[in-house]
Amino acid sequence: ASGGSAGLLFALGSLWFHQDSLGRNYRALQETHQHNPEALAAIWSSSLGLLGVGVEVAGGVVAVVRPKIPWPGTVTEASLGKNLARYGG
Repeated sequence: ASGGSAGLLFALGSLWFHQDSLGRNYRALQETHQHNPEALAAIWSSSLGLLGVGVEVAGGVVAVVRPKIPWPGTVTEASLGKNLARYGG
């Protein structure tokens, strides 16, 4: 296992915990008043976290499958997967 695949496993674990948190926060919103500001903030926070870790997982998959993608017309050392994982995280 390379460092990229270990990072991908951590990102997948993070994805599972974020979706679990979103589910719990949604159930808490259903049990309280629908316009409860704390519950709505928790939903939005979990949603943004899930979106970010989703981008990180996509970047990790690209980094593992194609570690060096050549960009025509540009000279770059950074790979697409590492940048997606960095900015998604």
